[in-house]
Amino acid sequence: MKLIFKIIISVFFLFFLYYLFIKPIGINKRVLEADRIIKNTLSEFKVETKDLLKEVHEFKKIRFRRVETISNTYIVLPEFPFDSFRSILEKKLYKKGLRIIGWEKNIKEKTYRLDIGLGNIKFYTLILKAIKREISKVILPFKKAKVAIVIDDFGYSMANIDSWLSFEKPVTFSILPNLDYSTQIANLANSWGREIILHLPLEPKNKELERQEKFTILTSMSPKEILRILDTAIKSIPYLKGVSNHQGSLATEDRRVMGIILNELKKRNLYFLDSLVTNKSVCREIAQELNLNFLQRDIFLDNIDDIEYIKGQLLKLARVAQTKGFAIGIGHVHTKTLEALKEFYPLLEEKGIEFVYLSDLLK
Repeated sequence: MKLIFKIIISVFFLFFLYYLFIKPIGINKRVLEADRIIKNTLSEFKVETKDLLKEVHEFKKIRFRRVETISNTYIVLPEFPFDSFRSILEKKLYKKGLRIIGWEKNIKEKTYRLDIGLGNIKFYTLILKAIKREISKVILPFKKAKVAIVIDDFGYSMANIDSWLSFEKPVTFSILPNLDYSTQIANLANSWGREIILHLPLEPKNKELERQEKFTILTSMSPKEILRILDTAIKSIPYLKGVSNHQGSLATEDRRVMGIILNELKKRNLYFLDSLVTNKSVCREIAQELNLNFLQRDIFLDNIDDIEYIKGQLLKLARVAQTKGFAIGIGHVHTKTLEALKEFYPLLEEKGIEFVYLSDLLK
């Protein structure tokens, strides 16, 4: 009996040591949760994985527990709205029982530092480093490749239309349907020899962050409703050659909805450009099943409305094109996007980049 008792005590003692010193009960899960919240919030402010400058993961003993700590440094533009970001992040963390323990602005070093944790236990440090990207000095090797530029969200107004029409390089006009100027812009673009596609509004996941258009196709709709909205949208945009999705992070993951839409596009001999707003998009798979002409976005050009940033995205686009032979970039009807294109087009053409319309990539 004494031996059994000693064995039981030893087992309990080993379990006690394991949970106290080795297995970070609860805290490590909170570290991962904090990491997820921070990355999602950064993404809302157009700071993505590509902007990660330095990532450090370390295991430290915190109150007798072995806890994973994270220190991430991201590059942001000088005008990054730090105070707004901190306020939104703080609210999101609070909802999960986490908090910002401390923060600091270093004007001289142009850095923002946030310490995040549970109670007074700090396990995550986020550093945002403001850097002005000087893209024009970057050297790109000469290699022939094709690039198609798509400009989304035409239709809201006639602002900048003349500037975009008079831009002599190939730009595919992606026009939202059923707006006050949708049909007028399509007619003008066609008269100038521009390629036109329908920018079809599809249901997003986060309806609070993404303003939903009036005639948006929802995943809850019947096939009849979906086809009716699609038909009305197509009729509002004359001369179109294809269709792309406006938003649609929820809809483009739905096989039923996208099957109905892409099957109809096949019947009408229209190609589909997946704007790729979710990595779980089923569009490519369905298009292959239907033998539908299909294209997919490579780079978003102007998530940040800054000329140097946009030129940096154009450089990335060119590198993608030189790697696989072609690439597709999506921008929006912004003045700075047009300015960056005008400045950077000649530089890229000198390096072997040929700018084409979307349909040219299908030939």
